Amino acid sequence: MPGPYPEIQGGGSLILAWQVRNKKILVVGGGEVAAGRIVNVLNADAKVTVVSPRSGLNDEVAYRVEQKQVEHIDRKFEPSDLDGVDMVLAAVDDPEASTQIYKLCHEKRIPANIADVPPECDFYFGSVYRDGPLQIMVSTNGNGPKMANIVKRRIASSLPSNMGTAIQRVGILRKKLRKIASAPEEGPKRMQWMSKVCEQWNLKELCEMTEEDMDTLLGFYESGTVPSLEAVRLREADGAYDASTPYDKVDFKTLATKDQAFGIIWRESEWNLNFQDPATCKALTQALLKADFGLELDIPDDRLCPPLPNRWNYVAWVEALIEYTSPDYTLGYDPDRKVVGLDIGTGATAIYAMLLLKTRTNWSMCVTDVDKKSFDYAARNLALNKLLTRTTMLQTTETMDIIPLKYLGVNKLDFTICNPPFFNDEAEMAASLEGKNKTSKPSAICTGAPVEMVCEGGDLGFAKRILEQSLLLRERVTCRWISTCDGKTAPKAASGSSLKTYGIELIGARRRGEETK
Repeated sequence: MPGPYPEIQGGGSLILAWQVRNKKILVVGGGEVAAGRIVNVLNADAKVTVVSPRSGLNDEVAYRVEQKQVEHIDRKFEPSDLDGVDMVLAAVDDPEASTQIYKLCHEKRIPANIADVPPECDFYFGSVYRDGPLQIMVSTNGNGPKMANIVKRRIASSLPSNMGTAIQRVGILRKKLRKIASAPEEGPKRMQWMSKVCEQWNLKELCEMTEEDMDTLLGFYESGTVPSLEAVRLREADGAYDASTPYDKVDFKTLATKDQAFGIIWRESEWNLNFQDPATCKALTQALLKADFGLELDIPDDRLCPPLPNRWNYVAWVEALIEYTSPDYTLGYDPDRKVVGLDIGTGATAIYAMLLLKTRTNWSMCVTDVDKKSFDYAARNLALNKLLTRTTMLQTTETMDIIPLKYLGVNKLDFTICNPPFFNDEAEMAASLEGKNKTSKPSAICTGAPVEMVCEGGDLGFAKRILEQSLLLRERVTCRWISTCDGKTAPKAASGSSLKTYGIELIGARRRGEETK
């Protein structure tokens, strides 16, 4: 009956990868076998000395000598050649001389390999397959060198051609990881995390991994998670878009060096931007999106040009709400969590949807808009940034529900996000944009069209309709958060006293580790 542990199979040899870098290795002989031994140890960065009469060198060994890849002693072996040597490889057609060399090495405790004489070998040379850092050795313990070569070729033919490159990239990542997690107690976690990387990424992805990708990927080490390569490149790193550090100020001077179009406006304005100029606002938004998020943006002249700082701060706030009210209360970004959101009235730039999709790579978005021109531009911008495949788009009408679930084909929403029309009518819009009844005009020009800016009841009326429709849907759909901007203050969640107006009780929420009821 077999035991619970591996059975012992005697008669084998201990196969090791012997580190001989800068070790002194003596090769006795200069024929074909010696040539093969020399290649093996030179590939391992050893310092090699060949002892053999010049007449006994074959063409390959003679080439190594001429190229000064090895040191050559032009005579037969002498016992003094063993002084200071770390290893001996004998390959001479003289059994008595070979035995003498082995005995001398044994006396001096120098590991030796005597070619074609297994009993006089401290170690064997197997048949080796090499692909960069990958080395596979097949050994028959001296019984059948030719068979070892046949087995090696079969193994090599079954391996992908890029295996060595993948291993090389993994080696670089491992070195980087040891620098950021060097404590001895980190050892088990390092090994487990590296194992996840090798198991979850395929060979092609490992080969394509750049050092920038590695630095980004290492940002996930602390949480023990391994996102996909796509997720790494889209989001860059956990914390790269940190909701706790929203836009505070914009360094226009630095931005001008990164973006040519904005740089021209910056210099022409003599470092004093005119935010009443539509071209200036457009160039600034495009430059910030490209520099900070890697997003391209096509903005029509007659539709809203969104100021990025407050748009991103709203998006980051929503992301924090979702992440700190996760079903398992993980209290942080989970790259594997699937989240579905709805951007109500996405606008020509689809700014909210694009920022959310760019920074949360496992999320998907539904977007709606009643304006055909805005809808078409939104589709163009999402496609331009390769985000359309994670987006469900629906052009709505004035008579449709604001949350048109049956047309979107979803039965679960984690959140809604919305920048509602601010004004009740065009007259109110015109008065506001002209600064009437205000101490000063708006700080920046508004290029929005009435279809984007006006609706019955203005922003408050629009937000009320969202809540009213969500009440009708609550038996059929789960929506964790409903949010909207009121145009005057920071974004607010539809919770607490606001919900009580509509007969909704806030049972519980968890934000940044604190429980509220």
